[in-house]
Amino acid sequence: MKGKKKFSEPGFLLKLRIAWRLYRFSKNPNAYRNVEKFRFSLAQSGYFEFLNEGSFNDYNWQLVDEDNKFLQSLEFTDGKSRFSKGSLGECFHRFLQDKALQKQFYNNKLICGDSRQSAYILRILITHDLWHILYSYDTTEIEEIALQMFLFRQLQWPSSPFLIGGFILRSAFQKPSELPSIFRVLVKAWSHAGVSPTVFDCSFKDLFTESVESIRVRLGIVPFNKFSF
Repeated sequence: MKGKKKFSEPGFLLKLRIAWRLYRFSKNPNAYRNVEKFRFSLAQSGYFEFLNEGSFNDYNWQLVDEDNKFLQSLEFTDGKSRFSKGSLGECFHRFLQDKALQKQFYNNKLICGDSRQSAYILRILITHDLWHILYSYDTTEIEEIALQMFLFRQLQWPSSPFLIGGFILRSAFQKPSELPSIFRVLVKAWSHAGVSPTVFDCSFKDLFTESVESIRVRLGIVPFNKFSF
């Protein structure tokens, strides 16, 4: 009876689902759907409760709300991009098509309800994908983890250590000889984040109409593959 009671405890299945999704992510970190499902599970578990309403009193919510409405109005994966060739909007559109990302994954209500907390998480999610384009992080296994290191240093995102740690642990068992090169890439990403501007507080609506190269020059962005430390 005690065993049955343990399985019926509130939140047990959710914790089990989080563990399963972390395991699936560790097997294939560049599978975008595994990443997003893991984030959603963490949000549903209350892991992001530190992001309480009081923490955001000084944040520019008008900018966030305008950007969210703008992003929700876009056709992410269907049809042609409304943006000119070479613009961030066109590159973002192409990126989402290439990764088969669905518009539903950019709906903040699916993350943790209609709240400031969920709007913040949504902005983190989209910023991550914009970094792939602006900072030239590939979607290979190792560079996905490198971008999590970048994300953690710039925005102290709490799910990043889960993803980084899971990948390192799996590599230690399966590919121990690759650990030195893995750590070099992670240290490079940490250093890269320390000297790079973030686009988190920029207007996405304005950035989308500007060319990627123009944004890099204006903000002083050095792509990851050209960064040395």
